[in-house]
Amino acid sequence: MTDIGFINNPPLDPGSQIPGRSAEPVQGIGSDARTKAAPGTRPAPVDRVEISSESVELERHLSAMRELPLVREEKVAEARAAIEEGRLDTNAALSAALEVMIREAELL
Repeated sequence: MTDIGFINNPPLDPGSQIPGRSAEPVQGIGSDARTKAAPGTRPAPVDRVEISSESVELERHLSAMRELPLVREEKVAEARAAIEEGRLDTNAALSAALEVMIREAELL
């Protein structure tokens, strides 16, 4: 497969540098026998990933969310007690919850 970096540009001579890029070596190339290329061939590329600060922050928040319980037992207990004592009208609460869900669905 042709290297698409040379589309509309002349290919570089072997060993030359791409304009505007530093000639830093890629980590892992030539570090052991599996990555050494045969004479006259190019070494296999090594993948490299950089994680943005936003991604690190997102992972921190996701980890904190994973620590939260799926059900807040104290809230469930409060609701049950309110229903049993007649302080919570379940039909009115259900209607209010359905209205919120419908409004949110319309925004999607």
